[in-house]
Amino acid sequence: MKKITINRELTLTYTDEFHRMSADELIKFCGTSENHSGIYDEENHMLIIVSWTNPGFFNYMTDAKSIIGGAERCMKKNLLNYRREDSFKCEIASKKANGIRFAYTPTGTDIVQVGEMSVFRAKHKFYVIQYISRSEYNAQNRVAYADALHSLKLSA
Repeated sequence: MKKITINRELTLTYTDEFHRMSADELIKFCGTSENHSGIYDEENHMLIIVSWTNPGFFNYMTDAKSIIGGAERCMKKNLLNYRREDSFKCEIASKKANGIRFAYTPTGTDIVQVGEMSVFRAKHKFYVIQYISRSEYNAQNRVAYADALHSLKLSA
């Protein structure tokens, strides 16, 4: 098992099949590496990416559900055949979180990707946890994702 600390306060534990994503990989998949950290299992075609907001006035004026709404508007605009599968509430790192599950087709492919996005607030910041997998690997990848998600811990 490997462990990384994200934004100096959120610890993620993961298996050896993953590697920590480089800045170049984060830019490729997220468009930026700023305020992002992630792990990638190339063999099983799975990403888990954590992003966060910096503390600020905006964070006091919004909630996790609104953050997801904004992200979903962006995904609808930018992802081919985007569709929401469902929405849910859960607990991540002992914090209440809102989430959505979705599917889409990456541009220029006939591959279906599935994903999940969960958002929670901690210490005047929002954390966004994103999971992306090829649909044919989703059943096995969800087990590793659930383990990683349950491993998330905030420092005191």
